Amino acid sequence: MIGRTPECNIRISDRLLSKNQASISFIKDEQAWVLTDGFNGKPSTNGTWMYLNEDFSMHTGMVFKANQTIFNVELS
Repeated sequence: MIGRTPECNIRISDRLLSKNQASISFIKDEQAWVLTDGFNGKPSTNGTWMYLNEDFSMHTGMVFKANQTIFNVELS
């Protein structure tokens, strides 16, 4: 989970981020990390800007934005 609350795995001090901005999960059958806007089926208030408004398979070099915070993905 990415967001502002202490419960988030990746906590960002950006008051414009949603409490639960986005989640990242590993889909074993696809062997892929997937980025999803929001948490538990509820979209974030502010949106997560990426390529589509749906789940997106992540890859190294991918860049996505959540309000004023820009993320650069590095998978190992």
